[in-house]
Amino acid sequence: MLFGILTGLVSYFSVKKRKFRKIVEGEPILVIQNGKILENNLRKVRYSTDELNLLLRDKGVFSPEDVEYGLLEINGKLSIMKKTDKKTVTCGDLGILKNADTLSTEVIIGGQIIYENLRERKLSGKDLMRMLKPFGIRRISEVHYATLDENNKIYIDKYDDKINPKIDISENNDNV
Repeated sequence: MLFGILTGLVSYFSVKKRKFRKIVEGEPILVIQNGKILENNLRKVRYSTDELNLLLRDKGVFSPEDVEYGLLEINGKLSIMKKTDKKTVTCGDLGILKNADTLSTEVIIGGQIIYENLRERKLSGKDLMRMLKPFGIRRISEVHYATLDENNKIYIDKYDDKINPKIDISENNDNV
């Protein structure tokens, strides 16, 4: 009976007081901005890069590079806004025949090289370092996440993204 009363009170205050609801339920958090993964925000919600990739694939997106903004909602779902040039227009709409896309191969996760994936691509660690050098990367530990597509085009997400201005989607000055 006590549990029922407490549940009812929490539900009542959640409906009536927005600030209380934000404390109890939480609020959405930005995890991707301008194609870059915001690792600190991902850590705050205790999500791994693998979990984020799963949520992206559920949305039909196979690279964070294609996402302008990615919000992790309070229910655990990901809401995304694709970059303008990545919005859905099909080859059929344009009357173009195209070869099938392939999946990108993860070569770095969390600052660690995935050597098995490199071997499948017939690449070495030295090859990977040569690919990273033009981006000013000297150590693998600088890279949070990296993939290679079928043409060995590399996608890199560094730990230090240097994105300005940072967008704060929280409402710190709530008048409830």
